[in-house]
Amino acid sequence: MPQGDRSTSRSGALRRRGCWPLALLVLAGCGGGGDDAPFSLTVPADFATPLAQVTLSGTVSLPAGSERAGGTPTMTIVTCQLGTHTMRWANAADGSSGNAFALWDCPRDIAMWSAPGIPLAPGANPITVTMMDSHRTARATVTITRQ
Repeated sequence: MPQGDRSTSRSGALRRRGCWPLALLVLAGCGGGGDDAPFSLTVPADFATPLAQVTLSGTVSLPAGSERAGGTPTMTIVTCQLGTHTMRWANAADGSSGNAFALWDCPRDIAMWSAPGIPLAPGANPITVTMMDSHRTARATVTITRQ
């Protein structure tokens, strides 16, 4: 895992490359080597639900090594490829964990992530989502209360 100082902040939105992600919590971390720009990860605000499982989603900065290829004046984007990364979620309430998946939203230059089928224990479920690339790590936690 990359080493370095980590900083956190709460914000209604984050301005990144000309877009406003629709999230209520942003945590940023920066690490050694290469691109030391903040790595942002958004999660939804805390909420309650009667459901036994949920799907979480949000946005995240593009990982190091992300590339856009091709393009013409009439078709500006041919392909967008995310750099190598790892994305996981973990539920502190019951110890469950799994993979989250990210896709590049090319026009907005951000990655949209999703973590389907997260099981919830009765009561508070602190869910931490983590994304790492070769230079940075970002974590964000949302608490979902199963009623």
